[in-house]
Amino acid sequence: QSLGVLWKAPFLIDITDSVVVGSNQVLVTVTNCWKNRILGDWKVPADDKITWTLHPFYHKDKDADLMESGLLGPVQLKSSTTLKF
Repeated sequence: QSLGVLWKAPFLIDITDSVVVGSNQVLVTVTNCWKNRILGDWKVPADDKITWTLHPFYHKDKDADLMESGLLGPVQLKSSTTLKF
């Protein structure tokens, strides 16, 4: 069951209605940022590129540093004291 996409702070989602008594599994998919993807595509052959754009948002020499990206912790699962099963 998809619970949504979090793309900006505060990066919180209420999963109360999706959990069941007993064992639950949570899968988190993390995506890289746009700048890092464009910079990465400069390094591969045209047939292997993932992104395509008309405007060169970044410049190979001036903007070549990658941005911090990924699942930056800490990651927490919090339970409510009012949660009843």
